[in-house]
Amino acid sequence: WVRGIPIDWTTALDTTTAHPIALPTYPFQRQRYWPSTTDAGVGADGLGLEATGHPLLAAAVRPAEADSLLLTGRLALGTQPWLNDHRVWNKVVFPGAGLVELALAAAERVGADTLEDLTLTTALIVPEDGAVDIQVAVAEADHDGRRSVTIHARPTVRDATDDWTRIAMGTVCTDATTDVDFPTVWPPADAEAVDVADWYDTLDATGLEYGPAFQGLRAVWRRDKEIFADIGLTDEESKQADSFGLHPILLDATLHTLGLGALPVADEAHVPFAWTGVRRWSTGHSTVRAHIVPVGPAAVAITVGDTAGRLVASVASSSVRPVTPDQLGPATESLFDLRWVPVAAEPVTEPAAWTVVGDGLGLAEELTSAGHRVDAYVDLTGLAAAIDAGASVPDTVLIPFDGSADGSGDVAAAVHSACHRISAAARSWLSDTRFGTARMVIVTRGAIAAQPDEAITDLPAASARGLVLSAHTENPERFALVDIDIEPASREALSGVLEVGEPQVALRAGALLGARLAAAGTAGTSHTQWPVHGTVLVTGASGALGRLVARHLVSEHGVRRLLLVSRRGAQAPGMADLCAELSGRGAQAFVATCDVADREALARTLADIPAAHPLTAVIHAAGILDDGVVGALTEQRIDAVLRPKVDAAWNLHELTRDAELTAFVLFSSVAGIFGTAGQGNYAAANAFLDALARHRREQGLVGTALGWGAWAESGLAAALDTANRARLARAGIGGLTDTHGLRLFDIALRQDTAYLVPMLLDRASIVGETPPVLRGLIRPHHAQRSREADSGNAGFLRRLAASTPADRERALLDLIRAEMSAVLGYSGHVPDGRTFTDLGADSLTALELRNRLTRVTGLRLSSTVLFDHPTPAQLARMVCDELFPAVPRNADDGFDEARFRREFAAVSISRLREAGLLEALLALLDSGPAESVADEAVVDGLGIADLISLAHEGAES
Repeated sequence: WVRGIPIDWTTALDTTTAHPIALPTYPFQRQRYWPSTTDAGVGADGLGLEATGHPLLAAAVRPAEADSLLLTGRLALGTQPWLNDHRVWNKVVFPGAGLVELALAAAERVGADTLEDLTLTTALIVPEDGAVDIQVAVAEADHDGRRSVTIHARPTVRDATDDWTRIAMGTVCTDATTDVDFPTVWPPADAEAVDVADWYDTLDATGLEYGPAFQGLRAVWRRDKEIFADIGLTDEESKQADSFGLHPILLDATLHTLGLGALPVADEAHVPFAWTGVRRWSTGHSTVRAHIVPVGPAAVAITVGDTAGRLVASVASSSVRPVTPDQLGPATESLFDLRWVPVAAEPVTEPAAWTVVGDGLGLAEELTSAGHRVDAYVDLTGLAAAIDAGASVPDTVLIPFDGSADGSGDVAAAVHSACHRISAAARSWLSDTRFGTARMVIVTRGAIAAQPDEAITDLPAASARGLVLSAHTENPERFALVDIDIEPASREALSGVLEVGEPQVALRAGALLGARLAAAGTAGTSHTQWPVHGTVLVTGASGALGRLVARHLVSEHGVRRLLLVSRRGAQAPGMADLCAELSGRGAQAFVATCDVADREALARTLADIPAAHPLTAVIHAAGILDDGVVGALTEQRIDAVLRPKVDAAWNLHELTRDAELTAFVLFSSVAGIFGTAGQGNYAAANAFLDALARHRREQGLVGTALGWGAWAESGLAAALDTANRARLARAGIGGLTDTHGLRLFDIALRQDTAYLVPMLLDRASIVGETPPVLRGLIRPHHAQRSREADSGNAGFLRRLAASTPADRERALLDLIRAEMSAVLGYSGHVPDGRTFTDLGADSLTALELRNRLTRVTGLRLSSTVLFDHPTPAQLARMVCDELFPAVPRNADDGFDEARFRREFAAVSISRLREAGLLEALLALLDSGPAESVADEAVVDGLGIADLISLAHEGAES
């Protein structure tokens, strides 16, 4: 049974004395016996700090020469899970009552007993994953004995420029006042009982979302505008009641009553922002009584007592104010949308010369009519033949691409054809040495919607773009994407795409737009209504994400009828247990064996849905992986990954077009916009889903594509090996927990948009150059890191130039070892005698290491360089030879210094400096100061090997 094998218990128990008994009529009651632990106080004494024992403030520091105090702590949902139940507009907000608790805890440690005032300046947002550090500082006392108190916070995992943010500031003091009264009769005889059974649902609609831990109201009475309330902690939170002075949940719950008559705040979210005269009279309570009295248009006085009527706490005034989603900033650091924003480009002053391969979109004719010089070829074979005949290798080749050119009229078939054609072109481009280091620019029209009013008219090309993005990630500088409109100004501005350093741009009326992720907002009027009596279809139901979503729909959204579809149907492992689990939760789950990519089979499955429970929502979560670099993707490997995503989604779209759906959710992947290395087929499949969601909305249908990042516990990414997980981490993509992912699922479906990216973005872990799509989210210091890295590379090359050949090779070997360790996640020494394959390298690793070496050395290395030179020692020797070619020195072919200086003067200082070569070459040549080199003229196409070779032999430039 525990291994998942169903047992006939009647037969199993037939020969024993065991017999069935009736279940109790009350629900099962659980009690957790394992001790709960937190971070509080861990290691403080050993670090020279003072352990506090407080659940939120772990340590205290008393400066040696000042009568002040600093307390520190850390907030995280993993160690304080009750915070997850305090949300404002979908964000976990540390409660204002919690800040009061922190200030009072600090006050007591310096002998003060009263929080004279506390003003909240910024909402303290607790991240879904990760943590925030907090500091509570109490200053020295003034002449009246008052001390200022401030509370600051900052992310635990942060950008280097992140500083402490002040959350609250106030004053603490000692107050001799004792005349605070609490009602002696409870509840007062003239108070009227208030029904609060549905009150938390009402608050939820205003943006205040209180989970079970924070639903502290037990009973409420009202007398005019006075409120009387019984408040209690859950059994779980009661275990920590003694650790707090007054548990924040209890004080926070007093403010949940304001909309019941104390203040006119029932229609919108209000949160506290100022507290005065707060004092604790006793501690360690898990149930209290509260008396709330208005003392102004937006303020109340609060007294809290225990069940015996003894005073627990008093608040002279707590002022509240409305809060909107925009005031809390982005919805979450884990939910993003895609925007096309203007990007800077050098002004184009004259028409350019282009090499155009293919006759799609009429691009060659359009460019010619715009005054450009165009060399047109039918295909890449024709271009290669021209190069063989003596034509120059172009720097850039434009490939106009019409995704529907196969003429079949079948969108899914056209997607397969488009991806086959793009893949074949990319393989030829990379494998044919005649094309040198030229860049292929794929030009599409109508493959993206770069502006709100645009329609996607070429779905197959939209899919193929995903494959090209992966090709770019694997081979930087060799591929780019442009989507161009029909405006003449765009054709004239086409030259600018080469200068912006973007893998994909859109040209609209002459303006260059780049793709950027931006934090999504929380406010949305589109709320998915999950049907109670209708049927929700879930594809990929046998997969981890499909099962996770099915459970979530039943437990959190009240769905009562599910149609779970997969190719193996009821025979899929765990499907019987899933159905039994959903049944136990009050839902009916029906399993269908159906390949959704088979149109006829899907039509039959849909026809079997009873009219009494019509199809009302679709969640398409099916998908498979078959990873490989672009050069290794065959048509069969492409089709295998496209079929469960593309063909199935298109069938679902067409066959449910006339159904009255409330949701059509496509589980996509961030690979579709990032172009994940080694996943060209998967990126193409998901790029199609993203475009399909937009296409549906253009037709007046519901549709949402969610471009998921990695899941830590479920999904395809959960099965990745260590090297691939490390690769995602270096790109800043962390793993979503199931709880966090489902929360983002709910938030996303509240938004009225076709495409969102739920992804855990860890900015601080990004290694190397920031992907352009993230440049709107990453702070400038990452760009500074890139500049520092470039500077470091230049210094490395200078040191190589000044070293002996043996030292150069040793330094390059150390470089290769270090880069290999980073790529494979090694922490120890990489032996230089073993092959890269033995060390765990594959095609994707080879590309990543090649790209890293290219960034450092400036060399154009082939994609097979690790296999052509299979050990670190051999690779180091080859790189050294490329950087510093050994040129024979004979009397007949001596170095012509005068000629070299003429050629060298044609290269701009800026170009040499960007390549990290200026100082290296000047030192190599023993030249004069840099100012002696001409500063204006520019010669393109010179790599480091060319320049070093030029320096040694005065070759033709």
